[in-house]
Amino acid sequence: MAVARTVRNETKAVSLKLSDLNNGEFLVYKLKVWGSQGTFSIVDEKSRVLIKNTDFHNSQEDYVRKWPISPADIPAEKDIIYTLVVSFVKAKKYSYVVEQHKKDGSLPVILKNLDFESEIATDSDYNTLRILLS
Repeated sequence: MAVARTVRNETKAVSLKLSDLNNGEFLVYKLKVWGSQGTFSIVDEKSRVLIKNTDFHNSQEDYVRKWPISPADIPAEKDIIYTLVVSFVKAKKYSYVVEQHKKDGSLPVILKNLDFESEIATDSDYNTLRILLS
């Protein structure tokens, strides 16, 4: 059986202004895990890790990462692809949401809202988000 995906919203790419990121705009990556332990990572094409399950000392259900935390988090490249990779070794389902928070504090824009589900421990899946900086 292949991984079952439920897609509620899937933005493939988002354009962000560096000036806005430096003045309070940010993305929030959220991952909810069903199962005893999630095995996952979000990395860019240069293998820079945004978040991974081993960043946390205890297994938990909800993982959240704000990006950028500081201007130092913003890579020099203007075209970045972040990839979420999930494994079903000890988890049966993942829910993945990416929100864009504007500097004016308005309601976040949901860029991604997907579920990945499998009963087969050897299954894995991935999803990408391209970020274009100007």
